Amino acid sequence: MPFRVGALAYPVALILLTRQMPSAASAFRKAGALSPKTARKPTSVGLSGVWLFEGAVRKGLIVPTGDGRYYLDAAKDRARQRRLWAIVVGVLVVTTPLLFWALS
Repeated sequence: MPFRVGALAYPVALILLTRQMPSAASAFRKAGALSPKTARKPTSVGLSGVWLFEGAVRKGLIVPTGDGRYYLDAAKDRARQRRLWAIVVGVLVVTTPLLFWALS
């Protein structure tokens, strides 16, 4: 029975851990870089290397202004957060009954 509980708790723990990891989007959000007017350089928001946010730039979540500054696309960020919460809720809906089954 302990193995079954661990197997169910592992995916939930991974999701919670992932949510706690810092991201480029959160750095730009905290800095208030949400439009071309308020765009910031990556070093000014605490990102020291391009590799830290190049994936977000490729996805269009972080938008370059052309002069070395970037800003967070707030609409895409909200959509991303909604998708992540949908995944979390889906995992909880699936694992909760399994957890009760494993404990009984």
